[in-house]
Amino acid sequence: MEASGGKAAKSLQKSHFHLSFSDEACKFFCCSYFACEFQRLRATVFDGGDGLDDFVLSLSECQAWENSGGKSGSAFYKTRDDRFILKEMNSYEANASSLEPFLAGYFDYMHRSVESEEASCIAKILGVYKVNSTDT
Repeated sequence: MEASGGKAAKSLQKSHFHLSFSDEACKFFCCSYFACEFQRLRATVFDGGDGLDDFVLSLSECQAWENSGGKSGSAFYKTRDDRFILKEMNSYEANASSLEPFLAGYFDYMHRSVESEEASCIAKILGVYKVNSTDT
């Protein structure tokens, strides 16, 4: 696998975290893709972990966000505190094997960028999740 510039990118651990649970009415499923890598990135972005609880709290309150100009037609959501944007991904975008070549170089770049305090126009992707629910 090659990152831009011809340098070999380290391979990802492929550590996906799966969680499922149910209640009387629904069965829920969540997968956190590349969980260890994103956890390390969030710790870097949030200065050693400070702010991780705020990240989770922010994600718990989202609202639909009207956008224009996107090619994918995906739905977007914004946290109520305006700190984060969530994008609904189609099945190709959310496929772990299609994400891996991009993410290997992305993690390396973002760690270097944050640690060296260099400005970057690249969005900070702080997690990729698949969430489903079905009636029981």
